[in-house]
Amino acid sequence: MEHLHLIFSSIIFIILLILLHGLDLYRKRRLPPGPVRLPIIGNLLDIGSKPHESLANLAHKHGPLMTIRLGSITSVVASTPDAARQILQLNDDACSGRLVPDVNNALKHPEAAILWMSPDKTWRAMRKATNLYLTNRQKLDGLSYLRQNVVEGMVEFLRESAEKKATVDIGQLAFAVSLNQMSNTILSQNVTSYVSENIGGFKSAVETYMEMLGKFNIADIFPVLKPLIGPTEHTASGEVGFQLVG
Repeated sequence: MEHLHLIFSSIIFIILLILLHGLDLYRKRRLPPGPVRLPIIGNLLDIGSKPHESLANLAHKHGPLMTIRLGSITSVVASTPDAARQILQLNDDACSGRLVPDVNNALKHPEAAILWMSPDKTWRAMRKATNLYLTNRQKLDGLSYLRQNVVEGMVEFLRESAEKKATVDIGQLAFAVSLNQMSNTILSQNVTSYVSENIGGFKSAVETYMEMLGKFNIADIFPVLKPLIGPTEHTASGEVGFQLVG
């Protein structure tokens, strides 16, 4: 009896393996071509430490749409404007599903970020409002005078600094100008001055967030291991306060 149970279990296991293999082959036929992947790790070695360069080189070989495997995650990479337009504009509903990086949970209220929200009614309303009031060409052209005021303020700051023979941090100044141009587009006011200590704090927060997103996170490569790793803790490194300045 035990032998029959063992044989029956083995047969079921073999059938499951055949079905899974067939499903994997079916998915491969439906996906764009891509580099040969290794077991378990997939194409992680092909990507390396400079993914922008690696993906560009792979695109020359495999085309504007290619499939890569990062651990257990299968991704389709679009590397030309036409391919990106097909995905983001013409077929955005069909291609809207994607995995949210686990590291995103390190920040507070990640579910409120339009970048990571599910494509539901709330997301569509936010996207419509953003396009209507912030990003459409007519709106941007109508608010160009606000951005021009920011540039004139920068020129005046440089003139005063030259008269005082004061040192100017060009990188910090350029960041403050970009920040004030964005805030004027949204709030019609500056959020910082060119001598404010908040400039460095906000810049550091942005750099910290970008560094977090770019770091290797095993939970994003092998989601099945996430319960073993534990939840990502919130970080306060990106918190910085601002006051509106005239």
